[in-house]
Amino acid sequence: MKKNKVTLNDTGLFSNLICDFVNSALKFKFYDQYCSNMNHIHEFIKNNKKKPNSLLYNVLSSQYENTNFLRQDLSLVEFNISLFQKNNTYTITTGHQLNICANPVFLIYKIISVISCANYLNKNLSDYNFIPCFWMASEDHDFDEIKNLNLYNKEYTWDINTEDAVGHLPSQSLLSFIDQLEFFLNDSENGNKLLDIYKSSYANNKFYSDATRSVLTSLFGDYGLVVVDGNHPDLKQLFISDFKDEIANQFVYESVKESSDIIKKYYKPQINALKHNIFYLSKNKRQKIIYNKNNFQTSNQKVKWSYSELMQEIDNYPERFSPNVLLRPLYQERVMNNLMYIGGPSEISYWLQLNIMFNNRKQSFPLLSLRSHFLILSDKISAVKKKIALDDKDLFVNFEEQFKKIILQKTNIKTKDYYKKIEILLSSIELEFNEIDGFPINSFYVFQKKIKDSFSRLESKIIKFEKNNFINLENHLNAINNYIKPNNIHQERFISFIPYYLKYGQDFFDLLIKESSIFDNNYTILTEDD
Repeated sequence: MKKNKVTLNDTGLFSNLICDFVNSALKFKFYDQYCSNMNHIHEFIKNNKKKPNSLLYNVLSSQYENTNFLRQDLSLVEFNISLFQKNNTYTITTGHQLNICANPVFLIYKIISVISCANYLNKNLSDYNFIPCFWMASEDHDFDEIKNLNLYNKEYTWDINTEDAVGHLPSQSLLSFIDQLEFFLNDSENGNKLLDIYKSSYANNKFYSDATRSVLTSLFGDYGLVVVDGNHPDLKQLFISDFKDEIANQFVYESVKESSDIIKKYYKPQINALKHNIFYLSKNKRQKIIYNKNNFQTSNQKVKWSYSELMQEIDNYPERFSPNVLLRPLYQERVMNNLMYIGGPSEISYWLQLNIMFNNRKQSFPLLSLRSHFLILSDKISAVKKKIALDDKDLFVNFEEQFKKIILQKTNIKTKDYYKKIEILLSSIELEFNEIDGFPINSFYVFQKKIKDSFSRLESKIIKFEKNNFINLENHLNAINNYIKPNNIHQERFISFIPYYLKYGQDFFDLLIKESSIFDNNYTILTEDD
């Protein structure tokens, strides 16, 4: 594939917060741990020596032992797990919901990002061990967000009713779903390989979390990816004091509000501070715990506690309690040996709201890095783009802006030049009017706005009129935008990795790993060869 890059700023897809973050230009001062070069990594390691993590080693060994895998060779994964018994072992972690069949494709990009980063660090810092890890959001219960798969312009749905944590769902219930995909998958060597992975993983594991570990290990075991399920009784023991202190003092709300009040002076915070941050896991349900003074109950009011009863249950059964989106990062850091968390723009935005909470809880805060972003173009679409002289940056603006730019390039009407002349004229008029003693200058500003608005309307009429002369251009732009934004959703959030896997197999992952870099904050455009 051919490669081009567009800066994140030029795409217009990222908030000011994220653009400043990747450019090391955040306007607030309580966060200084963005990973923009190796110096940040050296500094973090110097200040955060990691000892053997026997608990995590034992839990992971048990989780893998109790998972059925299609692939027999787990040697690199097992080796990476064994490294938790040693000093100087660090994890490079990403996480996500357990979307069916490892989709959409940006989930793959997240995994690729941690693998690429770990590879780079293992090569350049040989005195330490770096393990790529995927943290499964197995306790999430928002089933609607994971149940759909878009493949070849058709949506497929895992059709069950549930309010349970998704990791608890019966994986065998996906087999009829996989049967619907067989038509696409059984017609090639790579397709049959993928079909075997899905069928074996979902048929031979009881719980969906184990089946997901099996799928991801079949796809990424050769790269040493370690899949972590934080929903484990032994790991929850680490978080008992945090659960209890959150119930008693609501430290999440207070600290997140403090950081958000600082951030919102310059940016829009990603998430509001929440007062209720713990869920209760009961049979087939995950319910938020609502608390008011000494009264505690689940959101469906089925379970109620006094303060002492709730504290006692946390002590005895911490596995029944589940952190929400704001508390989960703290739990993750209690469990993992994180050097770095790699996430998407929304994740990085809310992680930035947690720095003060981590400081208050005396927990080291990881380096943060934005995941890799890719846009994949077919050779055919690339040829259309070239034919109409559409720049790479133009792929990220809306249809009307694309059309306007090309039309104005192709016609003799230079509206930009005219607009500049109008601005110069208006500026000179403003200077002269300001010299008139007592003149109500606001009346000029009203006049100025009317002129500019009228010119914008005139420009729109020109574009509308010219559309009739450029029918083919409109068709070309529709073809491009339907490809890169199907259903008006950005490609990476809609399409599956499956078509690329059928075409390229593991080479698709190898290519993405090669093109991913922890210090390269650009949007990478890959063009397939015909």
